[in-house]
Amino acid sequence: MSAISVFVLVGYASLVVEVVLWPVPSVASTYQLLQSRRAKGSAAFARVASTLASQVGFFLPLAFVFVGTPSWALPFDAPTLLGVFAATCIVVGRVVTMFAVRGLRRAGRNASIVTTWPFTWSRNPALVGLHVFLLGACLAQPSLAVLLGFVVYVVHMDGRVRIEEEALTATHGSAYLAYKARVRRYAGVTRSRRVPP
Repeated sequence: MSAISVFVLVGYASLVVEVVLWPVPSVASTYQLLQSRRAKGSAAFARVASTLASQVGFFLPLAFVFVGTPSWALPFDAPTLLGVFAATCIVVGRVVTMFAVRGLRRAGRNASIVTTWPFTWSRNPALVGLHVFLLGACLAQPSLAVLLGFVVYVVHMDGRVRIEEEALTATHGSAYLAYKARVRRYAGVTRSRRVPP
C-alpha cells in the first residue's frame, strides 16, 4: 500500500471517529434528508438519488484504495507533486473540520451562533474542511470518476447547506442574518456590509 493510500485511510478513519464520537446534529443530515416526509413523488426520488450519488462520490476514493482504480473510472497518471498536495489537503481538511466540529459541540445545537475561528472566515468551515479532505482523497486516487464524484458531492452539499441556513435563520433571526452578512458561506475574507431591512 502506498504512503498516499495510508493518508486516505487515516483521513476516512478519523472521519468515522468524528461522526461516532462527536456527532453534530443537522436538519440537513443524510438521515434527515432520507427520512423527510415533506418531499413526495419525483421530488422525493430526486432527493434520495442526489443523496445516494453524493455518498458514492464521497466514498469512491476510499473504495479505490482497496480495489485499485478500475479502467472504467478513467484513471490518469499524476505527477509526484500532486501526491504531496493531496496528502496536504487530507491533513489540512481534517484539522479544519475537527476544529469546526469542536466549536459547534461547545456551543450546542441552538445555544448560539459560533463566531470564533474557523467560523470567522466561513459559515461552514466543517464542510470546507470536508471538501478539502475529499479533494485530497480524490487527487490521491486520480481518475475522472473520482473527480466527477467530487463535483457531485460538492453540489449536493451546497443544497444541504442552504437547508441548514434556512433553519438557522428561523432559529436565530436577525443575529444569524447579521453573521451571514459578515461571513461568506464557504470561505473568504470577512466582509462588512449592511444587513438589508
